Amino acid sequence: MRTNKLNSDGKTSRYFSLQTKLTLSFSILLITASAVSIFVLYQIVRKESRESIRQQIYDIVSISALQIDGDAHSTLVDPNQENNAAYTQIKDLLQNIRRQETDIHYIYTWRRNTDGKISFVVDAETDPNKMSHLGESYDSADGAEPYLLAELAVLNHPMVDKKFTRDKWGIWLSGYAPFYRSDGKMEGILGIDIAAKNVIAREREFLYVALVVFGITILMASMLGRFLGRKLTAPIIKLTIGSEQIAQGDLNHRVVVQSSDEVGRLAESFNRMTESLQKTIMDRNQEIASRKEAEDMLEALNKDLESTIQQLTQANRELKEFTYIAAHDLKSPIRAIGSLAGIISNDCRHLLNEQCKIHLDMLVQRAQRLNDFINGILKYSNLEHSVPQKEKVDTNKIAKDMIDQIGITNKTFEITVGNQLPVILCQKTHITQIFESLLDNSIKYMDKPNGLIRINCIEQNDFWQFSVTDNGPGIDKKYFDTIFQIFQTLNRRDTSEAAGIGLSFVRKIVELYGGKVWVESKIGEGSTFFFTLPQQELEFNHSNPLYSPAKLG
Repeated sequence: MRTNKLNSDGKTSRYFSLQTKLTLSFSILLITASAVSIFVLYQIVRKESRESIRQQIYDIVSISALQIDGDAHSTLVDPNQENNAAYTQIKDLLQNIRRQETDIHYIYTWRRNTDGKISFVVDAETDPNKMSHLGESYDSADGAEPYLLAELAVLNHPMVDKKFTRDKWGIWLSGYAPFYRSDGKMEGILGIDIAAKNVIAREREFLYVALVVFGITILMASMLGRFLGRKLTAPIIKLTIGSEQIAQGDLNHRVVVQSSDEVGRLAESFNRMTESLQKTIMDRNQEIASRKEAEDMLEALNKDLESTIQQLTQANRELKEFTYIAAHDLKSPIRAIGSLAGIISNDCRHLLNEQCKIHLDMLVQRAQRLNDFINGILKYSNLEHSVPQKEKVDTNKIAKDMIDQIGITNKTFEITVGNQLPVILCQKTHITQIFESLLDNSIKYMDKPNGLIRINCIEQNDFWQFSVTDNGPGIDKKYFDTIFQIFQTLNRRDTSEAAGIGLSFVRKIVELYGGKVWVESKIGEGSTFFFTLPQQELEFNHSNPLYSPAKLG
């Protein structure tokens, strides 16, 4: 469902709730998987059904050909013989076969003439308008397809059409089998036609069933998607509602989330922070009341205490301002947690015991990590749906700017550009973010006092292949794919505050331009990150001179 939100500028905006987004995502995923499965199953059943019908035709035409009297058939050479005993005998046989096999539309015999042409001999059809008479030719004039005439001209074994064939009588799936005289010589060809609409009707029966099943699947997927959406968002909704109540001044409220994941731990930290804040405010209020009472008692006795009273008044004003700021910042759940924790850490840390300080530090870290995760997700999502604003970008200048902007660390770094970097067509902020993430990654995880980083680029087919090489700790081969996944780091979460966004963001940008990114590394020797971008008819920038290595430290 869509929700209204009052912005800081007083305007109201509408947005889809997280539950709605998850419900739609799960439902679409399940419906898509079901649709693909049913489509594949339909194609398999359709193929099996077609093969079953072809096998049925093959069996019928093969067995029926053995029942035809080839010697009697060989005597039928004149159209005037259509009513003699031999013709009538064979026609009755063909009609009996058609009655037994209800799917057969036409059944007939052909003879291959000495000139290689095919002509009708006996047709089981009784309708004069549809019946083919003895001696009539079957050729392209009847709409016969050339490949079929070519196969019939050399037919010496039973066969069934691999696909539907068309002639002047309609569209058919047909089978043919030779039959022989008593002396072993081939006399003619028995033909059986099944209407294409009958074959298609069988296939549609399963299609209708599949559509009904798909309809039921859509209903079940929608229900399951709604269930999963509500299940996953319930703890977050509780945390949001609780934060809003506390922001309105109800410090006795506690967030109840029965979960052991990050959301559950965040709720526990939030409750501990609220308890600590409540105790601090109560203690401060009690202190203010005591000072006010002393002020009233001492004012009449000694005017020299006026300066002290003024200090107390100032302290009271600061307390009110602090209370207002704290309440105001709690209006936004995630922002309030980090901001309020910062205020408490700066203004009230001396009032807390050691255990509370530990809880406060933990809360700040967890809130910041959650904030980074949310920002990372939004940044990642915005990139996925954005259209790059392409312009000519000098990657030499971008690399140099990144090197100049890198801060001083407790290690010495030598960063060099191996050869001239090209001018490319892309959005400037994108290539800047790529270099920034890769250089930051090399510097952040450098385990040596003297770090070496080398930027390079070569032509590779229709792409520029960039590389960033360092002499850091290296990466195990089994993590080559993992490090490019969102929120994945090689360090434990309790030893690093890295959000795991940088390399996944690099991959998303590179893939947005049709390139690819990968890493090559050896443990203890360092790593090289490669990424490719299309050349797009732009040449190397020869106007900028190579610049010398930059040293940091």
